[in-house]
Amino acid sequence: MNTGNSTLLRALFQDNPMALEGTRVWRRFLRTGGETGRAVNVVVIGLFSILYLWLLGTILHYGEDWSGGLLYLEAILLTLAVPASMYAAVSGERERLTWDSLLMTRLSPGQIVIGKLLWRVAFIGGILLLFLPLLLLCHFMPGHARPDSTGYVVRDADYTLAQMGYAQALLFSWALALASFCLWVSTKTKRSITTLAVATVSLLSFLVLVPMLTALFGGKCELLARDHDYSTSYSYQARLESGYAPLAVLSTGLIHLNPFYQLYSLSYEDDLFSTSSLKQDAWRIWGLNDVMPLIYFGASGLFLLGAWRTLQTLEAPRRTLG
Repeated sequence: MNTGNSTLLRALFQDNPMALEGTRVWRRFLRTGGETGRAVNVVVIGLFSILYLWLLGTILHYGEDWSGGLLYLEAILLTLAVPASMYAAVSGERERLTWDSLLMTRLSPGQIVIGKLLWRVAFIGGILLLFLPLLLLCHFMPGHARPDSTGYVVRDADYTLAQMGYAQALLFSWALALASFCLWVSTKTKRSITTLAVATVSLLSFLVLVPMLTALFGGKCELLARDHDYSTSYSYQARLESGYAPLAVLSTGLIHLNPFYQLYSLSYEDDLFSTSSLKQDAWRIWGLNDVMPLIYFGASGLFLLGAWRTLQTLEAPRRTLG
């Protein structure tokens, strides 16, 4: 069994020709458009480098703790860049008429899925590594002081190292789930624009529409009100005790699944929904914040499994004819 597992892992990762796709995509990106395209690429990379060095210099000069804003910027960048790099993973091969030749090779569906995902994982890791020095500087810079009536008082950093580590694990797992979702959608569609449209609508619905609808739940924005005293909320308690309790659980859970809400509540010791009236309720989603990366990793596995099974169905007729 161990020999079979090691052989499978070697075929998927070590001996997988698709693992070199990232190098091929990077070379194509640098060579696209001739001299003009290369000049544009150099300008774009130069502008990002200048912005990065400016952030680095500003943090060093002023000693400000920008870790909260940097985490949000990191989340936004991953949310935009990962779908942009993945939406044409399979549907783009069909449009370029290279999909049939790919199916005629000895590559298995698992090798195609892992090969398409590997360089995106490296891309995600690269973004995380770019933000890591900035976040560490924000944490360790000695300038965490603010004036008050008695003078300057030193305050702690906005986030602990454990919270920063959790945030990085959260963002990595979120980006991986996003990449896996886009790969799965790409296997289901024949055109890249369709994949991009589905991914965009899904993200807008999950990240924007769901919080808006949840805020309207009950007509008083109860689920999103930080200072709301749930113990005195008769309507909320009645809703929990009535047949609408599953709806309250669903809306609360969907908010918790939002990575931006997770970053928002990261610096608070208590869950925003963990008031005294809710802690004893059996329906409460205990510890959801603590295991959110595991939930995202689980979603990634399900999407990758769906992509693998879809590629199996696409490949079966070819192998039958062969």
